[in-house]
Amino acid sequence: MKKAYIIALIALVAAITIIVSASQDVSNYVTFKEAASSEARVKVNGTLNKEKEVEYDPINAPNVVRFEMFDGEGNANSVLLKQPKPQDFELSICRCYR
Repeated sequence: MKKAYIIALIALVAAITIIVSASQDVSNYVTFKEAASSEARVKVNGTLNKEKEVEYDPINAPNVVRFEMFDGEGNANSVLLKQPKPQDFELSICRCYR
């Protein structure tokens, strides 16, 4: 086989792998109530409750952020984000996964 065919085949397999893995993470946004009753991986889209403090200790727990957010129905819930605090977190819309 020519080198060009081998490279094209590898690129095709890589593209298919990326598309399949990305499609597994696609889901609709749900409310906190729906997320609590679901066993599947779901997304909760909401806004940060700016009246509550965002807890983040980059020295002792750099991969833990605690905050409160409102879902699409206005229900507030405490959230534990197990990754570093995103830059400009307080200005962004929260998209949390469960």
